[in-house]
Amino acid sequence: MSSKSPLSLVISILVLLAIGYFTFFANNYGAKVTNGQIEVYYKDGVTKHEADRLASLLAREWANAPDKRSVQLVKTDGQYRFRMVVKPEYQNDPDFNANMSIFGSQIAREILNSQPLEMDVCDERLKTIKSVPILQELLNRVKKDRFSVYYAPDISKEQAEKLLEWLTKEFATNQNQVDLSLKKQTDTIIVSMPYKKEFLERPEIIEELNIMAKKLSQDVFDGATTELTTCDPMFRVFQTFKSQK
Repeated sequence: MSSKSPLSLVISILVLLAIGYFTFFANNYGAKVTNGQIEVYYKDGVTKHEADRLASLLAREWANAPDKRSVQLVKTDGQYRFRMVVKPEYQNDPDFNANMSIFGSQIAREILNSQPLEMDVCDERLKTIKSVPILQELLNRVKKDRFSVYYAPDISKEQAEKLLEWLTKEFATNQNQVDLSLKKQTDTIIVSMPYKKEFLERPEIIEELNIMAKKLSQDVFDGATTELTTCDPMFRVFQTFKSQK
């Protein structure tokens, strides 16, 4: 498992490189709050409190920004939209899009009480080029010491806490940060775990992961069909291990 949180690995650097600064001269971009180098414009039902909290989050995550960074937060038909100018070379970059999905999940979870959010990739005139959905399985979190379980809205907090307790016992001697995500697909529970891809070439590791999938089903999810997916820090799947009936 990764020695760092997958979120800490991906959130800041690539997004910070990709975002372009745009000075909003027109009044129709909304009111503005600032925090250091960060400007957050907000309107359409977004509160100043939400904008202030977002500015604080961005100031922390983008602490190394060499100059100003401007974003906009709006609300349309009950859904929040985080909008930012992205340099042309990054607008269709798959790594950047994956970063945006995870970053959006953090914004929704920490700032917006896990309410619906989409991330808008915009040109220098703040015209939307594409909308990137956030990862639903990162919308909620339970945490204990160095262990975190992120989980989707269709997973109960009780299930997430049960997995968290299992983790703290199963990996008690592991000194690394351990982060898992949890979601449901029809009747299947899917547990995703950032993992080093090169380890998957070792037969003994494959056997351990097959056993882990079975134990998750039996010990945590009351025998429900369970898939354990190994993935990169941006939660893109490497290999899947299924529990056996």
